[in-house]
Amino acid sequence: MKTVNLCNYEWYVLEEQVNKMLLLAKDIITKKAYHETFENITWEYCTLRGWLNNDFYKTLKEYHANILETRTDLGVKDKIFLLSVEEVKKYNIQFLEGEGWWWLRSPGYSSNIVASVYDVGGVFIFGFDVNCASGGVRPAMWIDTTKL
Repeated sequence: MKTVNLCNYEWYVLEEQVNKMLLLAKDIITKKAYHETFENITWEYCTLRGWLNNDFYKTLKEYHANILETRTDLGVKDKIFLLSVEEVKKYNIQFLEGEGWWWLRSPGYSSNIVASVYDVGGVFIFGFDVNCASGGVRPAMWIDTTKL
């Protein structure tokens, strides 16, 4: 799978379209809870989404002009997001092995559980509790390649 280096991170190129690419962090960049408290929550309101689009986004300052706003399947707009179960399957990355399991933005079997990808590969639909702090974070983003 093709990779690119941006802002001290290596990214997989999941899709290339005219003047843009979908990138996924090659490695887990940190481990964080999907949400600070154990409660029913969706991607739109989780604390991890806020962290990705604020604190993490600030670390990519050099590429702000390149990072495109993306409307996810849940109808919210983000610069930085997590992949969904459907995207993991579409891009056939459910079997990428890594240094631990990582969060998806898709809900699990209940609204206080979130789907993830096992560290040995494969999507875990039943998921983990939203406040599990050992969840890996692998950000994704669409970038405008005309400004690189």
